[in-house]
Amino acid sequence: MTTMAGSYEELGEQLRDAARTLLFPVAERENADECPWVNIEATFPDHMFVRTSVDGEETTLHIPYTVDAGAVSLGEPRPVELTVIAVEDATVSEVSEDVAQAARFVAPAAAAIQGAVAAIQGAAAVEGKALAERVRGPVLALLDTLAVKGVDVAGMVLGDEDDSDEEIPEAPPDDDAPPPPYAPAADGGTGPGDAVPPATGTGDEEEGTVVLDRDQVEQEIAALRA
Repeated sequence: MTTMAGSYEELGEQLRDAARTLLFPVAERENADECPWVNIEATFPDHMFVRTSVDGEETTLHIPYTVDAGAVSLGEPRPVELTVIAVEDATVSEVSEDVAQAARFVAPAAAAIQGAVAAIQGAAAVEGKALAERVRGPVLALLDTLAVKGVDVAGMVLGDEDDSDEEIPEAPPDDDAPPPPYAPAADGGTGPGDAVPPATGTGDEEEGTVVLDRDQVEQEIAALRA
């Protein structure tokens, strides 16, 4: 979504991009396409408070700024600590660290992804290869990040990801097991030797329903990375 020129939304994007470039110069990044996390906690007419996170360690900075003819210039960032004055509330219970981080990082990220989906759906004139060229980098970065975090991407696409954190050991191969019904027959015949695999799905799918295969999804993801 393109922000309107001169709007506060445009200013917010300019400040965030300028802070990211100041704090994480492209030349010093391991990957030029890397997009370090920078969040503006509060914006005032001539300064802002920015929070960054590197390897799970958060830092809050006070950064002065000026705007001249639409161009943003940042001053020297200074580490600060924001203090919150809390009033005791008996109805509020202490939350765990993972819940707190999910609320702070994951929830806004999920909202941003939903916003990206809506924006792409609104670009009716951009499809196919033209669209792929524009989203390939961010999509691959998202997939890689999810994989690093232990997310079963293929299972998520198919809707059959394992909710358990326990690894299920694979059964040892059985050399005496009969070949699947669709394996090539030894005599080149049909029946058990039919080379056409059985159709996936239950047979009750509505017309127009696409039945996905896990191997196919993983191959598509691998092809996207290639």
